[in-house]
Amino acid sequence: MWSSVRSLTGSNSVDSLTNLFNSYPTIKDAVNSFNLIFTSNFNCKEVEHVFDAHSNPWDIDINPEAIFFTLLNTSSRVSYGSDCIPTVLYKAAAHCLAEPLCHVFNLSVSTGTVPSCFKIGHVVPIPKTVAPCINDLRPITLLSLPSKILERTVVSSVKARFLSSFGPNQFAYRAGSSTTCAVVSVHDAITLFLEDPKVVAVQVICYDFSKAFDKLGHNVIIKRLLDCNFPSLLINWVADYLNGRLQHVRVGNHISNGSLVTSGVPQGSVIGPFLFAMVTGSFAPLDPSSVRSVIYADDFYLVLAIYKNSLNEHVKMEHNNLVHWSNNQKLNLNFNKCKSLCVSALRFVTFQVSLCLELILLLRTKFSELFLMNPYPGILISITSLLLLLNDFMLFGY
Repeated sequence: MWSSVRSLTGSNSVDSLTNLFNSYPTIKDAVNSFNLIFTSNFNCKEVEHVFDAHSNPWDIDINPEAIFFTLLNTSSRVSYGSDCIPTVLYKAAAHCLAEPLCHVFNLSVSTGTVPSCFKIGHVVPIPKTVAPCINDLRPITLLSLPSKILERTVVSSVKARFLSSFGPNQFAYRAGSSTTCAVVSVHDAITLFLEDPKVVAVQVICYDFSKAFDKLGHNVIIKRLLDCNFPSLLINWVADYLNGRLQHVRVGNHISNGSLVTSGVPQGSVIGPFLFAMVTGSFAPLDPSSVRSVIYADDFYLVLAIYKNSLNEHVKMEHNNLVHWSNNQKLNLNFNKCKSLCVSALRFVTFQVSLCLELILLLRTKFSELFLMNPYPGILISITSLLLLLNDFMLFGY
């Protein structure tokens, strides 16, 4: 059943990539081409080690028992990584592997280095649509199970510090948080601004970054770790983790040639999302009294108050502030996908609305809870006309 569902939704990567494969002589040529396209998104600068960073202790506990139970409790359905060893074999040999893996992990964290075999990833192109083009592929990195266990151990040792570095406006990668929490925060900011009698509307600007996880600068990550006062040995470990990484694109049993990864964090890794969210925590609006920022992973929203009898120059200033911040993080805004939404207060009598079923249903809610989103192409209706229209629809049984 699930194979049929994945085929219909485009989640079966091999089947949904058939059209793309047809333009290449062989699938091997296709995966090599995919790899070149994915690596073209990288910024070409190696990360630097931080040998002279301020020193503070790194409290991390790695023991064989914990590794044994982690191996044993790993789902057998997890895809194998760059080592091509199925998870079921790791589980079957957990009692033999726990001790040597513990030794390797302790050497890694004590020296601030990562084994080179842990820095090889197989990138699986996951289609975003049913009939994807090359730009509709999301590169998900599959890593070996020992590498992910080491990452999980490292993250657990400093998880509280990671979460505090996210800032209050990042809603991703937190226990108990979700996109719903981000939407509620946007709605709350809109409501609070509209309660101000000086505010005539609220402008919500939605920003889209192009290949954000691939373009984030490695040195930006290291600088943020330093600013957040992470242990110096951990910073060196992260620097080595990011430096010298290799990736191969894998589709089915076909694997491309390797390419050096010079920027970004692996999508599919354990520590990658935490490093990305930590960097987003460095963004701050210029005027918190007039703007709220809401972030979910790489989705940024600015909620800005629009004041009457004002030039509202803060809108342009806040936009430029975000553009400047993104440039410093080596992130590129995709202005073609950025959207803007204006929410008007009911006390201002003229609105643009569209006569559609959604409007009819909306009009039947309590007016104390009603707000209309502008602009929609349609006719101009005053509050009085809206009330009359509501009465007519209810008379006809809508």
